[in-house]
Amino acid sequence: MRHTEIIPAWRDQRDSVLKHALVVMTTEVEYAKDTSPMWLK
Repeated sequence: MRHTEIIPAWRDQRDSVLKHALVVMTTEVEYAKDTSPMWLK
């Protein structure tokens, strides 16, 4: 296995993980806004 074969796949996986984490964080923030408006103010 050469680095040229591993790195692109690793980058794709990392990007997918980052995008998923961003979606989860955004969803949690929206949920927090809906459920506890006082907590943000």
